[in-house]
Amino acid sequence: MIRASTVLIITAVLIFLISQAAAAAGADQGAAPVQQSVRFEGGSGESAANAVIIRGAPNSMAGVQAEYRYLHQHFGQRNLKWRLLKQDLLQSRDKTFDVIAIELADGAKKIIYFDITEFFGKF
Repeated sequence: MIRASTVLIITAVLIFLISQAAAAAGADQGAAPVQQSVRFEGGSGESAANAVIIRGAPNSMAGVQAEYRYLHQHFGQRNLKWRLLKQDLLQSRDKTFDVIAIELADGAKKIIYFDITEFFGKF
């Protein structure tokens, strides 16, 4: 029997791989219909309590693309204005968060919490 922790690790790895593929393919391009249906709600993303909530993503790939679109809109172009330091999956009660740590061009570090509960695990 597969344990819940194993499923969580596998899912986290899949989200990471999808995020890398989305970033490499230029997540801001070629997904206009999905981008129009995905919206950002909630807070600034500075904590789990104030997370950016991603709504309307039909699956994990679209949701992860939306995360990187949000980062692009708020921090600029990846690997020019900021770089990815770490990406973690956090489960808290009945919610699932993608926690992304970035370093800005000036050396400042930011952690952004995305509430991915709505699309987490949908393929």
